[in-house]
Amino acid sequence: MDNEYLQNWVFVFNPFKKIWNAIPRECYNDYWNHIKHSDVIRSSKIETLLEVLHKTQGEKSKLKKLGKS
Repeated sequence: MDNEYLQNWVFVFNPFKKIWNAIPRECYNDYWNHIKHSDVIRSSKIETLLEVLHKTQGEKSKLKKLGKS
């Protein structure tokens, strides 16, 4: 499986809320100013984030469609 698209994502764990965040690399600086950034995906399990990114190949347009279904 080709996982190169994962290089464009940064994973951050918030130990207080026990939530993983997957942040698109180009939004990384914005994330720290706007924690609720619309392009950040969140889950209590990193495995869930990885599964979603695998399904969408990390493409934000596919992520938005997935979130609407």
